[in-house]
Amino acid sequence: MTHKFFLRACTVLALALMVLLAGCARPSEGDITIGYITKSASNQGWVLINKGAQEAAADESVAIFTLGPAQQGSLQGQLATIEDMIARNVSAIAIAPVDSAGVAPAVQKALDAGIPVIAVDTAVEGAEVTSYVATDNLAAAASQGRWAAEYLQDGDEIIYVTGNVAQSTGRERRDGFVDTLTELVPGVVIHEVPTKWTSE
Repeated sequence: MTHKFFLRACTVLALALMVLLAGCARPSEGDITIGYITKSASNQGWVLINKGAQEAAADESVAIFTLGPAQQGSLQGQLATIEDMIARNVSAIAIAPVDSAGVAPAVQKALDAGIPVIAVDTAVEGAEVTSYVATDNLAAAASQGRWAAEYLQDGDEIIYVTGNVAQSTGRERRDGFVDTLTELVPGVVIHEVPTKWTSE
Protein backbone atom coordinates (compact mmCIF):
# COMPACT_ATOMS: atom_id res chain seq x y z
CA MET A 1 0.00 0.00 0.00
CA THR A 2 1.72 3.14 -1.16
CA HIS A 3 1.22 6.64 0.21
CA LYS A 4 -0.07 7.65 -3.24
CA PHE A 5 -2.74 4.95 -3.17
CA PHE A 6 -3.72 5.90 0.37
CA LEU A 7 -4.20 9.52 -0.72
CA ARG A 8 -6.28 8.38 -3.70
CA ALA A 9 -8.41 6.21 -1.42
CA CYS A 10 -8.92 9.13 0.96
CA THR A 11 -9.96 11.31 -1.96
CA VAL A 12 -12.46 8.74 -3.24
CA LEU A 13 -13.96 8.32 0.21
CA ALA A 14 -14.06 12.06 0.79
CA LEU A 15 -15.97 12.45 -2.48
CA ALA A 16 -18.32 9.65 -1.47
CA LEU A 17 -19.00 11.24 1.89
CA MET A 18 -19.60 14.65 0.32
CA VAL A 19 -22.12 13.09 -2.07
CA LEU A 20 -23.85 11.48 0.90
CA LEU A 21 -23.86 14.67 2.91
CA ALA A 22 -25.32 16.61 0.00
CA GLY A 23 -28.31 14.26 0.04
CA CYS A 24 -28.81 14.25 3.81
CA ALA A 25 -31.12 16.51 5.73
CA ARG A 26 -28.86 18.63 7.96
CA PRO A 27 -30.82 19.88 10.98
CA SER A 28 -27.49 20.24 12.76
CA GLU A 29 -23.96 18.88 12.28
CA GLY A 30 -24.24 16.56 15.27
CA ASP A 31 -27.34 14.85 13.90
CA ILE A 32 -25.68 13.30 10.87
CA THR A 33 -24.37 9.73 11.16
CA ILE A 34 -22.87 7.75 8.32
CA GLY A 35 -22.50 3.99 8.31
CA TYR A 36 -19.40 3.08 6.31
CA ILE A 37 -19.36 -0.64 5.51
CA THR A 38 -15.99 -1.86 4.28
CA LYS A 39 -14.81 -5.08 2.66
CA SER A 40 -12.67 -6.05 5.63
CA ALA A 41 -12.05 -4.96 9.21
CA SER A 42 -8.65 -6.63 9.33
CA ASN A 43 -7.02 -6.44 5.87
CA GLN A 44 -4.17 -3.91 6.07
CA GLY A 45 -5.14 -2.23 2.81
CA TRP A 46 -8.69 -1.66 3.97
CA VAL A 47 -7.52 -0.54 7.41
CA LEU A 48 -5.70 2.33 5.68
CA ILE A 49 -8.64 3.08 3.38
CA ASN A 50 -11.00 3.05 6.37
CA LYS A 51 -8.76 5.61 8.02
CA GLY A 52 -9.33 7.80 4.98
CA ALA A 53 -13.09 7.57 5.51
CA GLN A 54 -12.72 8.53 9.16
CA GLU A 55 -10.57 11.53 8.25
CA ALA A 56 -13.07 12.66 5.61
CA ALA A 57 -15.91 12.40 8.13
CA ALA A 58 -13.90 14.35 10.69
CA ASP A 59 -13.34 17.10 8.12
CA GLU A 60 -17.12 17.35 7.71
CA SER A 61 -17.76 17.15 11.48
CA VAL A 62 -20.09 14.18 11.20
CA ALA A 63 -20.23 10.87 13.05
CA ILE A 64 -19.16 7.75 11.17
CA PHE A 65 -19.51 4.08 12.07
CA THR A 66 -16.78 2.18 10.20
CA LEU A 67 -17.57 -1.53 10.19
CA GLY A 68 -16.48 -4.47 8.08
CA PRO A 69 -16.75 -8.24 8.18
CA ALA A 70 -14.24 -9.92 10.48
CA GLN A 71 -13.43 -12.31 7.63
CA GLN A 72 -12.42 -10.56 4.41
CA GLY A 73 -14.93 -11.12 1.64
CA SER A 74 -17.72 -12.31 3.93
CA LEU A 75 -21.07 -11.50 2.31
CA GLN A 76 -22.98 -12.61 5.42
CA GLY A 77 -20.85 -10.26 7.50
CA GLN A 78 -21.73 -7.32 5.26
CA LEU A 79 -25.43 -8.20 5.19
CA ALA A 80 -25.50 -8.26 9.00
CA THR A 81 -23.72 -4.91 9.09
CA ILE A 82 -26.23 -3.33 6.69
CA GLU A 83 -29.06 -4.57 8.90
CA ASP A 84 -27.27 -3.04 11.90
CA MET A 85 -26.97 0.32 10.12
CA ILE A 86 -30.67 0.26 9.22
CA ALA A 87 -31.54 -0.51 12.85
CA ARG A 88 -29.37 2.43 13.97
CA ASN A 89 -31.31 4.63 11.53
CA VAL A 90 -28.12 6.20 10.20
CA SER A 91 -28.41 9.25 7.96
CA ALA A 92 -26.65 7.50 5.08
CA ILE A 93 -24.65 4.39 4.20
CA ALA A 94 -21.44 4.11 2.19
CA ILE A 95 -20.56 0.55 1.22
CA ALA A 96 -17.71 -1.19 -0.59
CA PRO A 97 -19.54 -4.42 -1.54
CA VAL A 98 -17.82 -7.80 -1.26
CA ASP A 99 -20.40 -9.21 -3.70
CA SER A 100 -21.97 -6.80 -6.18
CA ALA A 101 -25.24 -8.73 -6.54
CA GLY A 102 -25.30 -10.38 -3.12
CA VAL A 103 -25.65 -7.11 -1.20
CA ALA A 104 -28.44 -5.79 -3.42
CA PRO A 105 -31.47 -6.96 -1.37
CA ALA A 106 -30.08 -5.46 1.85
CA VAL A 107 -29.09 -2.26 0.05
CA GLN A 108 -32.61 -2.02 -1.36
CA LYS A 109 -34.01 -2.46 2.14
CA ALA A 110 -31.92 0.51 3.32
CA LEU A 111 -33.08 2.60 0.36
CA ASP A 112 -36.70 1.65 1.06
CA ALA A 113 -36.16 2.85 4.64
CA GLY A 114 -35.19 6.25 3.26
CA ILE A 115 -31.45 5.86 3.85
CA PRO A 116 -29.28 7.11 0.96
CA VAL A 117 -26.69 4.52 -0.11
CA ILE A 118 -23.50 5.18 -2.03
CA ALA A 119 -21.34 2.41 -3.47
CA VAL A 120 -17.60 2.95 -2.98
CA ASP A 121 -14.96 1.19 -5.11
CA THR A 122 -17.33 -1.57 -6.28
CA ALA A 123 -20.76 -1.29 -7.91
CA VAL A 124 -24.00 -2.71 -6.51
CA GLU A 125 -25.90 -4.78 -9.08
CA GLY A 126 -29.64 -5.14 -8.61
CA ALA A 127 -30.38 -1.98 -6.62
CA GLU A 128 -30.36 1.66 -7.73
CA VAL A 129 -27.93 3.21 -5.27
CA THR A 130 -27.94 6.95 -4.61
CA SER A 131 -24.47 7.32 -6.13
CA TYR A 132 -21.36 5.37 -7.07
CA VAL A 133 -17.79 6.63 -6.56
CA ALA A 134 -14.83 4.62 -7.84
CA THR A 135 -11.81 4.55 -10.08
CA ASP A 136 -12.21 3.55 -13.73
CA ASN A 137 -11.07 -0.06 -13.35
CA LEU A 138 -11.45 -0.89 -17.05
CA ALA A 139 -9.21 1.99 -18.08
CA ALA A 140 -6.61 1.21 -15.39
CA ALA A 141 -6.50 -2.47 -16.33
CA ALA A 142 -6.31 -1.63 -20.05
CA SER A 143 -3.23 0.46 -19.24
CA GLN A 144 -1.70 -2.58 -17.58
CA GLY A 145 -2.54 -4.68 -20.63
CA ARG A 146 -0.78 -2.19 -22.92
CA TRP A 147 2.28 -2.25 -20.67
CA ALA A 148 2.41 -6.06 -20.66
CA ALA A 149 2.01 -6.14 -24.46
CA GLU A 150 5.31 -4.30 -24.82
CA TYR A 151 7.14 -7.31 -23.33
CA LEU A 152 5.20 -10.19 -24.89
CA GLN A 153 4.83 -11.76 -28.31
CA ASP A 154 2.65 -14.43 -29.91
CA GLY A 155 3.17 -17.80 -28.25
CA ASP A 156 4.37 -16.39 -24.93
CA GLU A 157 2.61 -17.66 -21.82
CA ILE A 158 1.74 -15.63 -18.75
CA ILE A 159 0.04 -16.36 -15.45
CA TYR A 160 -2.63 -13.80 -14.56
CA VAL A 161 -3.87 -13.79 -10.96
CA THR A 162 -7.37 -12.34 -10.95
CA GLY A 163 -9.34 -10.86 -8.08
CA ASN A 164 -12.85 -11.70 -6.98
CA VAL A 165 -15.02 -11.78 -10.10
CA ALA A 166 -18.17 -11.74 -7.94
CA GLN A 167 -17.34 -8.04 -7.56
CA SER A 168 -17.67 -5.63 -10.48
CA THR A 169 -14.20 -4.38 -9.57
CA GLY A 170 -12.67 -7.82 -10.12
CA ARG A 171 -14.48 -8.39 -13.42
CA GLU A 172 -13.56 -4.96 -14.78
CA ARG A 173 -9.90 -5.34 -13.86
CA ARG A 174 -9.78 -8.78 -15.46
CA ASP A 175 -11.63 -7.74 -18.62
CA GLY A 176 -9.67 -4.53 -19.13
CA PHE A 177 -6.36 -6.36 -18.89
CA VAL A 178 -7.20 -9.53 -20.84
CA ASP A 179 -9.17 -7.80 -23.62
CA THR A 180 -6.46 -5.21 -24.22
CA LEU A 181 -3.56 -7.67 -24.08
CA THR A 182 -5.19 -10.20 -26.43
CA GLU A 183 -6.09 -7.43 -28.86
CA LEU A 184 -2.48 -6.26 -29.00
CA VAL A 185 -0.87 -9.73 -28.81
CA PRO A 186 -3.50 -12.14 -30.21
CA GLY A 187 -1.28 -15.20 -29.81
CA VAL A 188 -0.44 -14.74 -26.16
CA VAL A 189 -1.52 -17.58 -23.85
CA ILE A 190 -3.02 -16.38 -20.56
CA HIS A 191 -3.33 -18.82 -17.68
CA GLU A 192 -5.86 -17.29 -15.27
CA VAL A 193 -5.64 -18.09 -11.57
CA PRO A 194 -8.85 -16.96 -9.85
CA THR A 195 -8.63 -15.71 -6.27
CA LYS A 196 -10.66 -13.61 -3.88
CA TRP A 197 -7.79 -11.24 -3.13
CA THR A 198 -6.74 -13.21 -0.08
CA SER A 199 -3.07 -13.54 0.83
CA GLU A 200 -3.36 -17.37 0.69
